[in-house]
Amino acid sequence: NRACATNMGAASPQELIGKTDADFYPPEVAERLRLEEEGVLKGIPIVNQEIRKQIAGGEPRILLINKVPLRDGDGTVSGLVGAAFDITEIKQAEVALRESAEFQRCILNSLPAHVVVLDKAGKILAVNEPWLRFARENGNPDEEKIGVGADYLEVCIPACYVGDPYAQAAVAGVTAVLSGEQTRFRLEYPCDAPGRARWFTMEVVRPAGDIGGAIVAHSEITERKQAEEAL
Repeated sequence: NRACATNMGAASPQELIGKTDADFYPPEVAERLRLEEEGVLKGIPIVNQEIRKQIAGGEPRILLINKVPLRDGDGTVSGLVGAAFDITEIKQAEVALRESAEFQRCILNSLPAHVVVLDKAGKILAVNEPWLRFARENGNPDEEKIGVGADYLEVCIPACYVGDPYAQAAVAGVTAVLSGEQTRFRLEYPCDAPGRARWFTMEVVRPAGDIGGAIVAHSEITERKQAEEAL
C-alpha cells in the first residue's frame, strides 16, 4: 500500500512490485531482512519488532514490524505478509511521560517535609524519600504499609480506637479534604522518640482542579514548640 511505499522510500506502491529489500536497503540491512524473512517462511513469525528508520530523508521514525507466513488452503507456506505501524508519536509520549514522572519525583524528594499524595479513596499514589526515610528510622520499614498502594487512613484508624485525640483529628481532617468538604486542614501533634519529645505539623491540601485526592505533608516543629515553651 501507499504507506509501505513511503516507508520504503518508493514513489508509489507500483514501484515496489517485483523488487526485493536489496533494491531499497544497504547490503548488510537487506541481508539481515532476508534471513529474518527466511525464518518467517519456515513458520517463525516476527511479532512486534521495533525498528528505527529514516524515511524519505525525514526525521527517524520508530516502526512496529509484524511478519507472518502466508499459507494456502492446505496450510502450505507460499509467502509472507508484513505490516509496519508507525509508533513514533506513541514512543515520544511514553518518553515524555517517564520524564514528567521523574521530574515530579525529583521535586517531591527535594522537599524536606515528609510528603504523601493520596487518591480520592485515601490510597497512596506517591511518597517522597523523606517520608520513607522517617518510617525506616522510626521502626516501620515495611513499605507495603506506608508506600504506594497502601491505605493512608489505616495507619491512623487503629490509634483512634484507643482514644488518641490527635489520630481522631487527623482522620477527620484528611477525610474532610478527600470528600471536598474542606480544601485545607492543619494539625500540630506530638510524636515522641525514645528519650526525646518531638512535635510535628500535618498539612493536608486538596490539589487544584477536579482531580480530587489530597497532598499530605508532615514537618517537624520541635524547635519552634520548645521556643514557645521557653517564652
